[in-house]
Order: sequence, then C-alpha cells, then structure tokens
Amino acid sequence: MATKKSHGRSHGFKHKSRSIMTKKSPRGVSFLLREYEEGQQALVIIDP
Repeated sequence: MATKKSHGRSHGFKHKSRSIMTKKSPRGVSFLLREYEEGQQALVIIDP
C-alpha cells in the first residue's frame, strides 16, 4: 500500500499555473444583449 507524501501540494504543482494560463471568457449571453445607440463606438471581438 502506498503512503501519501505530505508536502503541502494537494493539487499538484500545475494547479496554480493552470488557473493563470486558462482563458478568461465572458459567461452567459448578457454581454451580447447590451443596447447600443446609433453612432456609439463598440469593440467587437470575433474568436473562431
């Protein structure tokens, strides 16, 4: 039977770097439902 080594790394060494490297994307569709008026500038990002 293997014994657990207690080094204080319960999630592995990549746990913290994984959260930094993942893409932060907007959740839901609320960012699509904003109303813009004519002449107002908007930034449209299309990510295929």
